[in-house]
Amino acid sequence: MDPPMAAPILEMRGITKRFGSVPAIEDIAFEAAPGEVHAILGENGAGKSTLVKIICGQYAPSKGQLFFDGKMVETFSPHHARQLGIAMVQQELSVFDHLTVAENLFPDHRFARRGGWFSERRLHSAAAEACAQLNLEIDVGLPVSALTPGQKQLIEILRCVNANPRVLILDEPTSGLNSREGGALVALLKTLRANAVSILYISHRIPEVLALSDRITILRDGRKRETLVNRRLSEDMLISLMVGRDLTGLRGKSGIGFQGVKSPAFEAKGLRGPGQHHAVSLAVSRGQIVGVFGLEGSGTFELSQMLVGLLPRRSGTIEIEGRVLSSWTPRGLNELGVTFLHANRKEAGLYLNLDVSENAAAPRLSELSRWGLLDRGALAEIVAGSIMKFGIKARPRDQRVRHLSGGNQQKLMLSLALKKAPVCFVVNEPTRGVDVGSKAEIHHLLRDLAADGGSVLLFSSELPEMISLASIIFVMRDGKLLSRLEGEEITEERVMAYAAGARADG
Repeated sequence: MDPPMAAPILEMRGITKRFGSVPAIEDIAFEAAPGEVHAILGENGAGKSTLVKIICGQYAPSKGQLFFDGKMVETFSPHHARQLGIAMVQQELSVFDHLTVAENLFPDHRFARRGGWFSERRLHSAAAEACAQLNLEIDVGLPVSALTPGQKQLIEILRCVNANPRVLILDEPTSGLNSREGGALVALLKTLRANAVSILYISHRIPEVLALSDRITILRDGRKRETLVNRRLSEDMLISLMVGRDLTGLRGKSGIGFQGVKSPAFEAKGLRGPGQHHAVSLAVSRGQIVGVFGLEGSGTFELSQMLVGLLPRRSGTIEIEGRVLSSWTPRGLNELGVTFLHANRKEAGLYLNLDVSENAAAPRLSELSRWGLLDRGALAEIVAGSIMKFGIKARPRDQRVRHLSGGNQQKLMLSLALKKAPVCFVVNEPTRGVDVGSKAEIHHLLRDLAADGGSVLLFSSELPEMISLASIIFVMRDGKLLSRLEGEEITEERVMAYAAGARADG
């Protein structure tokens, strides 16, 4: 692709943003042209979020200048950014669950008929027309709470598109979408680009970035490393620029190095939830990473919740190293050595308004307290060990967890879940929304856990991740485990064929 010839609609000159004495980004020069998809890549904590929050008015820069359409921006506020024509779809959804789809799509619009009366018919007609842009076939009168996570993500995107932005910022826009929804979004972005909208695209999915973008800017440690025209670029080249270190030593298959007997550590037999017609049975042994893969709506999320006692079940048992349980709770399983990593780090597992030390203390209060007083020396030792082992970049005592990058939040959750070596670690979406470097480090931690004789039951919607980690993969569709694949049977094509229904059960 050739670089865009139009003058930039957006330009940053020497932008620096400090929080206290710490620079989040420093001396950034950046521009985006009309009709361009300009991707912004970097590890979590590289400065991507700070950069786009300045553009959309959430932060004012500590130093430097921002120009929009050739004029210097002097007022930094979300309202002023919207007036300029800047819209942003953030990674964390901000839809209103209690409102209808139509009301979410046009929250500030007034559909009136003669006499000034509100017209629900016109509102619904406009909403249906908007949904058609993404081939989204839903009842626009439904409350958003009834939608799938992927549908909610598309409603969020459409709401921004409805504002007719001149600059559209997308932060991980496909993270919750299935392949069909992702394809519809790509088609919409191509239409927006043809209509001279400038699109700033943040994603950790490098193949996606290479397929969509005209130019790519790489951030690392708060500084711009490169801006590249997307011609003859490779994934390895971009990863090297993003992380600044070699990740090859962190890659490899699971289970290597475990020399003990691979006896069953965790087994489910005849598990069936309310309203489910198919019973599920599976097992994971010491030294193994076993994966469960399925497309959205296949039942994998519900199965992961049932296995750890977060959803009720109608029948079935689990066995932990031969001990049969007919009823169980998350706390009881934890006491028996089964730990769980939740799919959404911001809804479970972390206290976002507390610092790293306080989060580390919360699950250990009984062991760290004597006569009602917290042993801060022992806590500091635990936190220092976790930061070193899990590669967490944080200031333990003066940085709230909500201000950590996604990758560091995820590694903190891992450190809390793995505070002692588990018999089985049930992990749901371990690397969702984290950068390529953190992803490699988390994969390495899971492989080490299996190599040391632990067991991992992995639920992930990222097929390359599943194939990279798991030595056995169960494929699920419509609440039923269709197949068990092992060794050379595991290929992306075969797994996807079973998951999508293109291959017979077996």
